[in-house]
This record gives sequence, C-alpha cells and structure tokens, in this order.
Amino acid sequence: MHAQLAINLQRAGLAEISTIIGMSGPKLPLAPPDLGLTIPACGAEDSTALEAYGLLPSTVDTIVTVKVLCSVPALQATCKSLYVLLKSGGQWLVYEHIGADPRYRVSRWLQRVYQLLWPLVMGGCNINRDTTDILKGAGSWKSVTLGRMRRDVGWEMLGHVVGTLVKR
Repeated sequence: MHAQLAINLQRAGLAEISTIIGMSGPKLPLAPPDLGLTIPACGAEDSTALEAYGLLPSTVDTIVTVKVLCSVPALQATCKSLYVLLKSGGQWLVYEHIGADPRYRVSRWLQRVYQLLWPLVMGGCNINRDTTDILKGAGSWKSVTLGRMRRDVGWEMLGHVVGTLVKR
C-alpha cells in the first residue's frame, strides 16, 4: 500500500484496512501503481470477473460511491450488484448527483432539457436520476440515512444526495 495512504488510514483510525479495491470504467484512467489499489477491469455488475479479485457476495465491509452512479448505464442493476457484495452490517457511503425534487416541476423539466446534451459532454453523467429511490430499492437495509446536501433545497440542477445505507 502507498505509504501516505497507509499514514492517512492510521490517522483516521482505519489502520486495520489492508485492501482497497477501486472500480474503473473503460473511459476512466487507472490509479497509479504505487497507490496500493487493486482496480478490476470490469463493471460492478460483472460478478464472474469480480470473483477473480476475491469479491464474492457478502464479503465487502464498505462501499463508497462519489459522483459515479450518475454515469453507469444500468443504475438499478449496478446498485443491486453492489448490494450483494456487502456483508451483513456492511455500509454504503454515498455522495451522488440526483434529480431535482419532483415538487419543483420547472427544475425537473429543465433537467430533462439539459439531459439531451449533458451526458455527451460530461462522461455519461445523468443529472435527472432518482438515485435515492434506486439505492433504497437495491436491497434490504438495516438503516438508511440519506438526504440532500446541507444547502440543497431540491430545485438545484446539480443536486446531491449524501449519506449511509447499512445492510440488514
């Protein structure tokens, strides 16, 4: 593992972490080799390929997604695949783009208009997905603590959901 990464894990009280596995898509660069990450050359929904990396159902302690779910082609399938990997009591930490609150119809309509070109120039990012509902529906959760960013009201074009889901 990269020396500075190990130091930062120690400082954060996470020294027991021995393996970090990152995911990269075909359009994304791989991490530098000295970082200490294992990066499977497959998507989260490819369970056969993930098994080659030791990622079996119910073996993962923590999943962290940061502004990536907006770009996956099959969001529901991907979320369900990631859920299956979590151990009972495992946590999923989330910071993702979400669609505007349905109460703000003008914002939702504008997102649909922007969505015509946005994914083409922003790496496949979708700004109008109901990611919160899809995450909640990915499996059976012991606890779900998801909400908009502190200053988000719900009408924002680039709103975010942040929080934690813990597997039952």
